[in-house]
Amino acid sequence: MPSPERRAALEARFARWLAQDVTALLPSGPHPDLQDRLKGWLWTHFAFDWEAVQENVGGTAGHHSAFLHAKVQLGQAWLEGRPSAQTQEAEVTCLRALNAFWLEWAGYQLTVLSDPA
Repeated sequence: MPSPERRAALEARFARWLAQDVTALLPSGPHPDLQDRLKGWLWTHFAFDWEAVQENVGGTAGHHSAFLHAKVQLGQAWLEGRPSAQTQEAEVTCLRALNAFWLEWAGYQLTVLSDPA
């Protein structure tokens, strides 16, 4: 497990993915209000799980792409005002994709890109 300082630095770097605006991919986008809602919702529902981080030498392309796709789908569900069951499914899918991306990203940072100190 990295030091508290290292964890804080990695969490700060990962935060850009929570803030990344995907609403330009939606019809008539970008949607700044929707982006703010997505970012706020992700920060409210996501927690950095350091206990589950494992070694990863393979990178993050698969889970990064899945998260961005799920984030677009959630934004679409909110934009369209889909029924709550469909929206909840999109929310669960987005959080699962974000958690998988986090674990893969953090594992890669600690395995390949970190200094041993």
